[in-house]
Amino acid sequence: MGNPVNKINYVVGVKIGECIYLGESHSVNWHRFAKFRCHCGKEFVSQISKVKSGHTKSCGCNVVAHLINMNQTHGLTGTPEFDTWVGMRQRCNNPDNDRYKDWGGRGIKVCDRWQESFENFYEDMGPKPFPNAELDREDNDGHYSKQNCRWSNRKEQCNNRRSNVILLYKGESMTVSQWCEKLNLPYFAIIQRIKKLKWSPDKALETPIRKLNA
Repeated sequence: MGNPVNKINYVVGVKIGECIYLGESHSVNWHRFAKFRCHCGKEFVSQISKVKSGHTKSCGCNVVAHLINMNQTHGLTGTPEFDTWVGMRQRCNNPDNDRYKDWGGRGIKVCDRWQESFENFYEDMGPKPFPNAELDREDNDGHYSKQNCRWSNRKEQCNNRRSNVILLYKGESMTVSQWCEKLNLPYFAIIQRIKKLKWSPDKALETPIRKLNA
């Protein structure tokens, strides 16, 4: 495939939007990406059209600075809860965030109430109930909101991932990892039976493991 007819060649060092152009990086489906220097001095890669339109104005430091300034009065800046709130917004709102494609990129949003302020988020969720608690959405295709979120441990989050395989066995639905824990079965052997060998849940969970290599 050839280059687009209206391709513009930019000069290194020119200012595009609010960033300095440092050279072409790559293209994805006609979308051109380039390396830029942010006003803070950090270099980052972004889609040229987004920088030019003003959609992307920095390496991400503007977003973080805005959140800190906006919430400097509540006394919780820098706490685990505040960091969780910032991370949630970055994943959903900032296309230059490394994790955006799995959240904002697939339509996951932060509810208006939590977008508005950290205080609202903290009022709804409260402090983390234990040190390693993480923000988890009960419906992985749903948005971040009081109705769809909870503090959970990593094990609960792993059982709630989109990539998990749900097995219906004896009238009960659970993930493979949950069935393995309940029945004391090796996870990797069971997941291989389900995904690679295409066994039914009954056969996968009931066939003695020693027969797998027979």
